[in-house]
Amino acid sequence: IIAICQAVPGTAAAIDKIRQTRDDIIIVAVSPHEDPAMMDKKTDLALDVNNLARGAAIVRLANAMGATKLLHYSFPRHMSMELLAKRREQMEEECERLGMEFIFVTAPDPTGPDGIPGAQKFILEDVPRQVEQHGKDIAVFSTNCGMQEPLIAAALEHGAIFAEQCCPSPTHGYPAALGLDVSGIAGDMPKIVAAIEEKIIEKGGAGRFATWPVPINMALLRAGIELAIEALEGKAELTNIDDLTRVLEQETGVSVDIQRYSEDGNLFLALVSSVVFGLDQ
Repeated sequence: IIAICQAVPGTAAAIDKIRQTRDDIIIVAVSPHEDPAMMDKKTDLALDVNNLARGAAIVRLANAMGATKLLHYSFPRHMSMELLAKRREQMEEECERLGMEFIFVTAPDPTGPDGIPGAQKFILEDVPRQVEQHGKDIAVFSTNCGMQEPLIAAALEHGAIFAEQCCPSPTHGYPAALGLDVSGIAGDMPKIVAAIEEKIIEKGGAGRFATWPVPINMALLRAGIELAIEALEGKAELTNIDDLTRVLEQETGVSVDIQRYSEDGNLFLALVSSVVFGLDQ
């Protein structure tokens, strides 16, 4: 078994190279960045967050949390990825349906000359400008992992709304943004969620910050490997949606909605309900 997370550009070519000499290896790709229609057929199993469904879901959640506007930070490299581009379109459409304003801001690409520090500096400086211009009932969102910590910190400091990270997880951005040391409770998601919630409430952000209750990419990776092992042992079918749901729910401890990207392909998309800090716990 070879498991790849995240399956960044170049993964498809690497799979082709492996297949030339080892067609017996099960290849699992988590969070594939390349054309989903291609990865749907090229991998033995591909797993990702259901970004298509998340587009509308994030907007609806932000609206329920009081947002009248949604600010979407990204950059051309990410907007060239089909699922992220389609998610942005769905966000715009859902904003229009709900009477919310959609705002797109081009942020520096962390792979550019200024790196991650430059991108983070931009977020820390731009969020207060946007809040001053648009008011506090604006939800902020970014497609990049490196921007989550400053985005959460700036939103909390300046009173904006933060509905969800690019890769939803209690540990993605929140502990660092809140100055939380979770090393003593590493892996215990309920305790980490409770610690985050306490800080959010303390800083006046109750009801305006949310995430998924599990680190989804980690769960997808572990579930993909476990399912591949079961398939090798003859205990499960690698692309059986019921087997995948069972294994993934064992990993997450919560209910998960899974959909196939295509009728007979190998790419599966997962969606988990959110926890709103200060409301749900």
